[in-house]
Amino acid sequence: MPPILKFIAMFEAREAIYAPRVFAGMVRGAMGNALRDINPAAYKALFEPEKRSDLGPRYKNPPAPYALEARSPAGGFIQADDQFSVGVSLYGEASVLANYVVDALARAGTDGFGKTRGKAWLLGTECVWRNDEYSGLPYKDAPLMTPEIPPMPNFARIVLTSPLRRKNLGAFMTPESFEAKPWIEAICSRIAILDAAYGDAKGVSKGPAIPHIKSKERQLWWVEQGIFSAKQNKLRDGSGTMGNFYLPLMGLEAHWPAIWGGQWYQVGSGVTAGLGAYRVVP
Repeated sequence: MPPILKFIAMFEAREAIYAPRVFAGMVRGAMGNALRDINPAAYKALFEPEKRSDLGPRYKNPPAPYALEARSPAGGFIQADDQFSVGVSLYGEASVLANYVVDALARAGTDGFGKTRGKAWLLGTECVWRNDEYSGLPYKDAPLMTPEIPPMPNFARIVLTSPLRRKNLGAFMTPESFEAKPWIEAICSRIAILDAAYGDAKGVSKGPAIPHIKSKERQLWWVEQGIFSAKQNKLRDGSGTMGNFYLPLMGLEAHWPAIWGGQWYQVGSGVTAGLGAYRVVP
């Protein structure tokens, strides 16, 4: 798995902020605008990674070396004096841009978020890796880590904490068409391409075949939402499946590291706007 620096940026709203369902997408837009002004090279590295010829014809355009995660507040607004947080993951060498990302988040808050341009102060940041030596700002000397993989249980409950947008057989998986195997395939594929692009892997490896496996006790629903693209000046579809299900893990020993580790990398399309986040509850 590619090394990762993940930190949480904590804000306090000074004014009411309109919070769309794809809240992380709104933060991404504001952060990108600020980062373009602060350091154009850092913006290009994160938002416009260069094409690669060493990843095979399928991956000429590598995935962005970052992902965001933020829950949209209930009611569609953050009130003045409310606090909220945004998770930022930087992969591989992109971790050296952490200073600029923090500065961009702070600038985005003072410029104002969303349609109402509600302002917020950046209270601070905290590295997710629990290490007292690096409990402050995620400067470039903070440690790059890879997820520690616990022993595999027989079952786990998978909680999709933000909409999953992933195609299977040409169509996005809905609560009715959701299957565990293509979901696991998507996780393994994403980690493989990230590892090839930003880790130590030499090329993109398919890995061992995934056995046919059925999820149980599914409680899934479809979330309709849009993601505004400032670059395209239009609203893109960001709908997807949320909920939870039980996943039998026997026979998935070779894939357990990816299933557990994928919590740090997210899965499917729209991860830079906060989509595809999930939690594994053994």
